[in-house]
Amino acid sequence: MQQLLYREIPTPEIETVLDWLWHSYIPLVGKKTKTPSGCLLETGDAQVSIFVWTVQRTCYMKAFRWSAKPFKQERRVMQDLAGQVMGAFPHRYPVLPERSGGGFFRICSPAIPALWSIFSGFPRGNLT
Repeated sequence: MQQLLYREIPTPEIETVLDWLWHSYIPLVGKKTKTPSGCLLETGDAQVSIFVWTVQRTCYMKAFRWSAKPFKQERRVMQDLAGQVMGAFPHRYPVLPERSGGGFFRICSPAIPALWSIFSGFPRGNLT
């Protein structure tokens, strides 16, 4: 058994990731079979188990080959899978607010109210 891929997928929605893996992901080679936690990719030479799980609002994906020898185009297939995953689930970074008066925590308070409520009680934001 050989690990071929490990990716963090920036979404907490594992059902969406599984649905994409089952219905939208098109492997370069082999036959894809749906499994409860991902899919099995069967090539003439090997089987690759691709599965996903979620921890703390993030999904993760791993792929393992169940044979001793690499299959033809193995590296290309895994690079393509990683590219398709990132295309379907890109990182989305929030736009920071403009710093026009007020401290950092006050400026971020509309987007992260808990942050403001915690640090507003500390003088100068220090924990002293």
